[in-house]
Amino acid sequence: MFHKDFYPTPIDVVRSMIPTELFSPKMWVSYKVLEPSAWKWDILDYINWITKYKKVRLYAIEQSPELQSILKEKQYKVVHDDFLTYEKEMSFDFIIMNPPFSNGDEHFIKAWEISDNTTIVCLLNSETINNPYSEKRKLVKKIIEDNQWEVIDLWQCFRWSERTTGVNVSMVKVTKKVEKTGFEWDLQEDSKVNINEDVVSNEIATLDLIGNMINDFERVKQLFIDGTRALQKADRISKSISNNYWLKVFEIAWNEWSLQDRYDIFLSELKYGIWNKIAKEINIEKYMTSATRQNFQSYIREQGNVAISKDNIQKFVSLIFTNRWWIMEQAIQECFDHMTKFHDHNRIHIEWWKTNDCWKVNRKVIFPYWYEPSWTWEPRIAYKHKWILDDIDKAMCFLDGKQFENVKTIVQSIEESSDNLCYSEFFKIRYFKKGTIHIEFIDTELWNRFNKQACQWKWWLPPA
Repeated sequence: MFHKDFYPTPIDVVRSMIPTELFSPKMWVSYKVLEPSAWKWDILDYINWITKYKKVRLYAIEQSPELQSILKEKQYKVVHDDFLTYEKEMSFDFIIMNPPFSNGDEHFIKAWEISDNTTIVCLLNSETINNPYSEKRKLVKKIIEDNQWEVIDLWQCFRWSERTTGVNVSMVKVTKKVEKTGFEWDLQEDSKVNINEDVVSNEIATLDLIGNMINDFERVKQLFIDGTRALQKADRISKSISNNYWLKVFEIAWNEWSLQDRYDIFLSELKYGIWNKIAKEINIEKYMTSATRQNFQSYIREQGNVAISKDNIQKFVSLIFTNRWWIMEQAIQECFDHMTKFHDHNRIHIEWWKTNDCWKVNRKVIFPYWYEPSWTWEPRIAYKHKWILDDIDKAMCFLDGKQFENVKTIVQSIEESSDNLCYSEFFKIRYFKKGTIHIEFIDTELWNRFNKQACQWKWWLPPA
């Protein structure tokens, strides 16, 4: 169905793979768990179930686009598509994996390379350990034997699984301990001076003590200034490449979590902002409606976990342009729904008009509560409705082959008008003090084309 090595992990095997720390995590500890080659997310689902409401963050790496989509729907953070090419950006407390049997040795070695005080739990073809004929297998065996380890024979545990195989399987548990990480302070520990009766009674020692304290006080002040300047510089540079308004470097830098947690949070927020900026630079919003924009922002948030690389950026831009026609199809359907909402069979809204219809958009359409007078008595569109009126103009631009940024929109026409009658690129517009807006198609051919296209995409019309 997917990959020749796709063998979902049986639930009893999953249960045996979970480290005891995840069954009862300490309240003040936040664990990060990675499942590379996530396959059918059995491991992640089980961990999510046993650690619900606890501080455990779940990450995945998966090649299949179909499986990636489902992982994202389940709110698991997909950080890359190929584990063997993953460049370490984050540190994980646990890597729990069921890699392909054909090259499990490579996946195990990769897990070891990216580990930093990490416990690895890995299913391997037993031959990988018992028959170390290659350099990679020899390295696997050496890593296991040189570190805190446990190997459990599970025999043919996939014989009665969802997809069966008679391969003998071993579960390897090994912990990579690193004495020092990149976030340790590099400063040498200063000598400690004890204040006691002997020191105080000695005038020279007292002067030395006071002098050292003053020197250290000046050092602390300068270190704080240097640190603050570094944070300001990081904040300024990150905002130049990122569109994340919630990226507050100072707040992240001084929260109560560990240094590694602070770094991971900063990196994720920064990458989210970079993907957002890329989307803005290629002007993708001109293709988007308010509804698709919300879905897109969720997608961008997921992208925040993906590495910033030339290849990933090219794939992202290509994906956007490949899907722009589908996005505009959604725009036309959404606009059709908005413009047929207030009809006389409506049971959701109190007001309705016979001018409107439920099965097609009439040439004249009435919207309630969308116009509101401002304190200067100038016309003003309620903010939440501006997006929807812009959606209508975007749909018309798509059908008429015009660029949204080059047309006079409904919103612009109303806000620039000195009378309650005005014209936009596509509509004759009237607005009234009670809050209603009447829009009428200027071009009857465009009006007919809009109705036909919307009804066809809704499968209300035959293919002909």
